[in-house]
Amino acid sequence: MIQLIATDMDGTLLDNEKRLPPQLPALLEELYRRDITFAVASGRSHMMLTNLFGELAEEIIFICDNGACVMYPHEAPMLHSLPKEVIRQTLDACHQLSTAVPVLCGFHHIITRKTTTPPCSVRSSGITVIPRLFPMICSMR
Repeated sequence: MIQLIATDMDGTLLDNEKRLPPQLPALLEELYRRDITFAVASGRSHMMLTNLFGELAEEIIFICDNGACVMYPHEAPMLHSLPKEVIRQTLDACHQLSTAVPVLCGFHHIITRKTTTPPCSVRSSGITVIPRLFPMICSMR
């Protein structure tokens, strides 16, 4: 008997336009009726996934941030954090790369070096600024 269905996002659940399939709400309802758990595993942040899934997110398990955060519906998150010194060392190493823009995503914050410009999302059509994320940036120094 099937008890769990887990899926990746890009190249699996999402179409070429990065949209959820229109039949997903009906599928989730049928899975719920059959007592089958649905989980999404992704490198994306919990915030990005819940925004994408909207109301559907309330009944989905999210394994996000490449496994650093696991969210069960209606429960506190299970977080697996890096020590702050490892974060500092990682940002320092990335800072030495001239073309790198290091950004570490956590459950409540997006962490990067102090900057005067907001973080951005690189898309095939260019760079899209995400201004609503900018206030959540915190500096490690």
